[in-house]
Amino acid sequence: MSDLNSIRYNGNSRIYALKGDLTVNCKSGKKYFEMSGVKTVIVQGNIIFNCNTQYKANDYGASWAWIAQGGNISINNGTNGYKALTRLEGVYAAIRENSNGGDLN
Repeated sequence: MSDLNSIRYNGNSRIYALKGDLTVNCKSGKKYFEMSGVKTVIVQGNIIFNCNTQYKANDYGASWAWIAQGGNISINNGTNGYKALTRLEGVYAAIRENSNGGDLN
C-alpha cells in the first residue's frame, strides 16, 4: 500500500487503523514512502516495509508512529526483488498480544 487514505479511522486524517497485515510500498517512481504531519498507524497484524520511510522536506513538526498490535514489524532486507532498506524515520512499536507478535525484524 502506498496510500493510507483508505484506512483512515472514522474519517480522521491523523489516525489510520487496519485489521490484518499492512505492506508499505513506495509510490511508483519514488524511492521513499514520504510522511508529513503527525499521524498514528495502528495495525492489528503485521506491518511489512518494502520501502524506506522519510519525513517530507522542511516538515519539522512531522511525527509518525507505526504500531503492530499482536503482530510483527518486518523490514525488507533485499529479498523478493526489493532493495534492502536503509532509512526508517518515525517511531515503531510491535506489541505482543496473546503470545502473538512483538518482534521487529
